[in-house]
Amino acid sequence: MPLIIYDIDGTLTHVHGDIQDTSGCDTYAFWPLISYHFSDNEVELRKMVADWEKSMITENDPVGSSYKIMQAGIQTFRANTNSSSIREYAKQITELFVKHKIIHQKAISHLENSIRNGAVCLFSTGSYQDGAYGFRDGLVASGTITQEIANQILISGAKVDWENKTLLHANVRERKIIGLEQALEKPALEIRNCIKAVFADDPLVNDRDILNLAPPNKAFVITTGRNSTQTIPDRYIRTTWDEIMKIDNDFHDDNRVFPHAR
Repeated sequence: MPLIIYDIDGTLTHVHGDIQDTSGCDTYAFWPLISYHFSDNEVELRKMVADWEKSMITENDPVGSSYKIMQAGIQTFRANTNSSSIREYAKQITELFVKHKIIHQKAISHLENSIRNGAVCLFSTGSYQDGAYGFRDGLVASGTITQEIANQILISGAKVDWENKTLLHANVRERKIIGLEQALEKPALEIRNCIKAVFADDPLVNDRDILNLAPPNKAFVITTGRNSTQTIPDRYIRTTWDEIMKIDNDFHDDNRVFPHAR
């Protein structure tokens, strides 16, 4: 059965600054939104994140660095934080995003079409896995997708032992492959052979390895203000959901060459 992988932040959602904001949020990324909400010291955590973002420009170990900042953030969370509260808050964020048109509706239409055409669809996020479940819940609660569609969407994200405030799995870069193996209960080689397409927005860091799993002309980088000037590998296709949906009826035709501009 064909597998289609969708990143969430910047792929299924807009990036903050790329559209006019009416939500009042200063970011559309789930990890900081969730982390700031549950932190006992939001001011200090925001400073830590700002310093980390600067350091990532020249970071030689992005996976290790991402692990450290996520673990440091979790250590600041209130004691009563758990998987249910993370999931519920992410659901609320998603409902807000739907209301303010922060989610790419055409991306959701593509997701629905893919499932109806018999594909296995999976959300792969660098943010908390519990939050990704909340994102899926919010899509249902807002009427964006049906529960039937939601039940067929698999989830892979950062795993946390909330009781002990310990990050068990950072789902970024090459570790996104481990996340896929855990979610699908299959080895990477078998997963690669099933992949029909991958949609992501961070081709050089977080999403690099899942994009590399896609077959030729099926590694799609959704254009954002941040990645629009990046030099990406020739095998990746930089595009938009508008362009993708123009040929959506032909999406399952392996012989079609996707029209694009790098």
